Amino acid sequence: MEADPAKARAVGRPWVVKPYLGLTNYTSNLQRLGFTEQDVAGEGSDRLIDALVISGDGATIARRFEEHHQAGADHVAVQLVAGPDADLDVGLSRLGQILGLSPAS
Repeated sequence: MEADPAKARAVGRPWVVKPYLGLTNYTSNLQRLGFTEQDVAGEGSDRLIDALVISGDGATIARRFEEHHQAGADHVAVQLVAGPDADLDVGLSRLGQILGLSPAS
């Protein structure tokens, strides 16, 4: 839930790199979905990280979540990605509010 793309990538990239970019089944699937070998190499391209780690304001996050449903998904897994000093309870509560899964406080 970081509005600055560079900061969001800095927080999200380690969550993508380990374990996902170290596993051939994940990188092969990402390539089948249109990402290149360069996208999944090393620490992943910004394009890959931006696609896998949703960031921005509440409206942007809700829109990106809804895109999955509009594409036909009936289940969408959501994982809160946060820096080491983040308050996960606050983050999960805010995410729940953004996605309409919990009442506003």
